[in-house]
Amino acid sequence: MVTLFYVLFFLTILHFIYEGIILPSLRLKIRFNLFALRDKLRKLKSTYGKDLSDEVFLDLQESINNTIRFLPRISIELIFEATKELKENPKLIQEAEKKIKLIESCGVQEAINIQKESFDLFKLCIGFNTLALFIYLIPLAVTLTLLKGSINIVNKIQFIPESEAEKIIESAGLSTV
Repeated sequence: MVTLFYVLFFLTILHFIYEGIILPSLRLKIRFNLFALRDKLRKLKSTYGKDLSDEVFLDLQESINNTIRFLPRISIELIFEATKELKENPKLIQEAEKKIKLIESCGVQEAINIQKESFDLFKLCIGFNTLALFIYLIPLAVTLTLLKGSINIVNKIQFIPESEAEKIIESAGLSTV
């Protein structure tokens, strides 16, 4: 039980360091990259003019702005909720697919590249914002791995002679009462 306390205490410290110190820096870097992408998009619009349609420009800019705005909340939980909402509302899927096809067929390769870079940053954000969850899953994974490897041993424990079992129990610091 004491070991569990120490493990949870260590994980809490690790979580605090990640969420309080490291993650804000990572998010800031992503935010700056998104600002740079948005500036690049605006420059593209001024360079290409009507060749880059207003609809494509506005859709791309909106997606980048939404990513910037929701950066701290982009996580696995958001993916689950969005998946549920998209299943219940097929119009949202159609609208999103329409915008994606419009961007992919716009004819300005730089705009398509900006969309891909923005999506890569979005995925990176999901990973960074969800990493703290995996910190807590590490002990579970280690425990399951150890248990899987010791199933055969567990099966044999009940057949150990009583005198040997008492020695094992005492060396483990457990009471035989």
